[in-house]
Amino acid sequence: MKQQDKPRLRAIRAILAELTNELVRHNKKPQEQLPDQEVLTAINRLVKQRRDSITQYQQAERDELVKEEEEELQILLGYLPRQLSYQEILQAAEEKQQELGLSQPQEKGKLIGALMKDLQGQADGAEVKKAVEELLG
Repeated sequence: MKQQDKPRLRAIRAILAELTNELVRHNKKPQEQLPDQEVLTAINRLVKQRRDSITQYQQAERDELVKEEEEELQILLGYLPRQLSYQEILQAAEEKQQELGLSQPQEKGKLIGALMKDLQGQADGAEVKKAVEELLG
């Protein structure tokens, strides 16, 4: 607050609000703590919201709002573990496919579910889906 870093302040306030909402969703008191995985899930939800907002603002040609959302997005990403690249996701998908012995296109859901469980918080669901579709057609 003293540094007048408004994007960081907005991002931190959004995180605090989302964590409070997450506590309420789990019937906990606001003073209680969430497990780390639930905190990461909440921050990922905020990241997804920012990305959706950026897309909508770009379509509406609202460049000033796009800039604000991108600044907040970068700050939020700093609170998450390093995200895997598409190639790393594809490699993990190939390994999991071999492990599970999946080869049919109708088995995409099983592979996506197993990968999302393994890569929890490290990969975007859309990227995982894209890699699985590339593998299983």
